[in-house]
Amino acid sequence: MAIQIQSTQGASLAHGIKCMVYGLSGVGKTRLLASAPQPIIISAENGLLSLRNFNLPYIAIRNIAELREAHSYLSGPNGRQFSTIGLDSASEIAEVCLHEAKKVNKDPRKAYGDAQDEMIEIFRRYRDIPGKNVVFLAKQEFTTDGQTGAKYFAPSFPGNKLAQAAPYFFDEVWQLTNFTDSATGAKIRALRTSPDNQNAAKDRSGTLAEWENADPATGGGLAYLFNKMQKG
Repeated sequence: MAIQIQSTQGASLAHGIKCMVYGLSGVGKTRLLASAPQPIIISAENGLLSLRNFNLPYIAIRNIAELREAHSYLSGPNGRQFSTIGLDSASEIAEVCLHEAKKVNKDPRKAYGDAQDEMIEIFRRYRDIPGKNVVFLAKQEFTTDGQTGAKYFAPSFPGNKLAQAAPYFFDEVWQLTNFTDSATGAKIRALRTSPDNQNAAKDRSGTLAEWENADPATGGGLAYLFNKMQKG
C-alpha cells in the first residue's frame, strides 16, 4: 500500500465531533440533543418526554444486539440523512451491558469485567463512525480517583474502571449545568468545557470558552458549538 500523507485539519473535519455530555438528572441532557444538526437519537431510557415538542427521529433499544443493529444501520447508506447520533444514555447502556453479563457469569467480578469490555467496544464503534457527530449522554456521579484519591463530579458508569476510562475515548467531555444569574435572576443553561478541582471536563479543540451557552433559544447549543470548533 502506498503511503498517503494527509492533513490533520481535513481529517478532524471529516471525522465529525465526538463528545460526552454529562449532568444531573433533569438538567436537560436529552433536550440538548434537539440543538444538534440533523440528529437521530438512540434511546435506551424511554425518557423522551422532554422532546415532545420536537419532531425528531429515534431508535429505541432494549438490548446490546439492538444497539449493534442500530450501529450497522447508521454507519451505512441509511445513515447518510443524519449528521448527529445521540446516545441517551451511555450510562443506561452500560447498565444493560452489566445486566446481560450477569445472566452469563455467576462471578460478579467476571460480569463487571465483561460488561466493561463490551462497553469499551461500543464506545469505539460509535466514536469511529466517520463523518458523523456522535454525542454520548451520561449521568453524573461524585467519584474518587483511584490513584490520587481526589473526589470530583464525572460521568457515571457501573464499576470504577469504566467510569475512569470512559472520558479518555473522547476529545470533548462537557458538564451540563443550570444556574441562576445573580444579577438578573435569569435561568442559564451552560456547558462546562474545562475542568476544575471538583468537575471533570475537557476541550481538545482549544476553541471553546470555559463555559459555553447550551440554550439554542439564545444562540447556543450543539450546532453552534460544533460549528465553532470546526471553524476554529
